[in-house]
Amino acid sequence: MWRVSTVLELNGLSTPARNFGPGPLARGTAVHAACDAIAHGYVPEVTSEHVLYVDGLREWFAKFEPTIVFTERRIVSRLRRLTGRVDLGVVIGKDAFVVDVKTGTRASWHGLQLAGYEMLVSGHEELIAQYHIAGGEGALQRAVLY
Repeated sequence: MWRVSTVLELNGLSTPARNFGPGPLARGTAVHAACDAIAHGYVPEVTSEHVLYVDGLREWFAKFEPTIVFTERRIVSRLRRLTGRVDLGVVIGKDAFVVDVKTGTRASWHGLQLAGYEMLVSGHEELIAQYHIAGGEGALQRAVLY
């Protein structure tokens, strides 16, 4: 089973996480945990170095008022022999989204990673049914949240 991120790395399309260093990795972990907490209605504990990122998440949730379909979900496609952990599945209005949260600099490969996640979600009948239950209509869309 291949991870979406590994496929991108092996093809020279992304930066391996091990190259980011401990600071950016800790920031990503903290912000993803805070995003998960906010999505479930909790107030996350945040260090001063991450507070601006978490404030940005709070503002996004307040502005768009997404209906949460899932958070931090590992999706496996045995057919494609591919897996990935998707940050958020949401419905905003009537639009269904796969959302990837990023805490670093924008990179051209982020869209490719998100395309892999969207492919995994699109092939998962249970999740698609959950999007419809949450009011999502039409094709699944992608969003990167910086």
